[in-house]
Amino acid sequence: MFTLIFGLFSTYMQLMYLVAGATCSGIGLLILAYAVYVRLRERSYRGEIVADRKEGSGQAMYWPVVAYSDEHGQRHEAVANSRSSLLSGQVPGTRVTLFADPAKPDSPMLARDWWLLSAAGAIVLAVGYPFIHLGLKGLHFNWTTALVAAGISVYLAARIFRFVHPLLDARKSWKLNAAPYVSLRDKQEQRQNLPIVTDNEIAAAKLAHAKWISSARPVAMVLGLALFAGGGFWFAHQISFLHAAVTTLGEVVRNDTTQDNGSYSYHAVVLFTDRDGRRILYRDPVGTSPPWYGEGDRVKVLYLAREPSRIMLDRGVWNWLVSVLVASAGALLFAAGLYGYAARRGTEAPPVAATATE
Repeated sequence: MFTLIFGLFSTYMQLMYLVAGATCSGIGLLILAYAVYVRLRERSYRGEIVADRKEGSGQAMYWPVVAYSDEHGQRHEAVANSRSSLLSGQVPGTRVTLFADPAKPDSPMLARDWWLLSAAGAIVLAVGYPFIHLGLKGLHFNWTTALVAAGISVYLAARIFRFVHPLLDARKSWKLNAAPYVSLRDKQEQRQNLPIVTDNEIAAAKLAHAKWISSARPVAMVLGLALFAGGGFWFAHQISFLHAAVTTLGEVVRNDTTQDNGSYSYHAVVLFTDRDGRRILYRDPVGTSPPWYGEGDRVKVLYLAREPSRIMLDRGVWNWLVSVLVASAGALLFAAGLYGYAARRGTEAPPVAATATE
């Protein structure tokens, strides 16, 4: 009985990981699809930020007002469809690239926001992959899987029906067609009526932003240098180990469980035989939930013949990819800080030499 209950619970967890991963990756795909749609549907223009509109009084948000001329020479001026709490990056006079639909020129998108949207979609898409991988890796297709999958499907279908049913009723009564457009039009009109940011507010915001950047830049450079050095050392250490390591096959005999703050992690315990004929039991220090490996799985084991205590399970590119990501993040932080210093020196006017006249 206990085995049956544990099997049902384990199958439920694996399927929920699949659902979570598919949902996350699906949202990422939708975001990327919208970004592709914008790029294919709308045209690219060069414009200029001519003003900013302020929303809120405490933590204010700023909507840039952009002006551009279309291919027919007609000038358009509209509030962009994105806002920011930082004013310094969108001060009047800034030249920008934007995307706009010739049929709807009053809702342009800045190119930088398009890139941020695309990056966010790619990240969300990538986040779903480990969940899908974990769900598929430990999932065994049997009657238990079919039973739990049927239950989850019925539950999700009921939830989706409750959400979609009112929309279908509204569409039948022709109320749904106009509602989104009316809402978008009202929001656009509200943004057009927001107060214009004054020159004094822009100067104060630029000064506060410059002070914050000046204080954060050294921290970013030190942190970036530390991450780059640590990631580089880690990468070199891993590559040295992989080049010298001996590869053999082992078998997962069990999964040890550890608990931390109410959450459980599973560590594979692998039995393998080295080239000297010694049977070695190795516990993977990397814990995952649900288990990355199942009991009885055959896995690749890497170890040093001269140092049998140095052992690692072969995880493909993940053997070195994490160290590369850490070093890359450090390099970006350090480069951003260095660029900030260079840009600051470039904007400082050189002193004018005084000349004496008789």
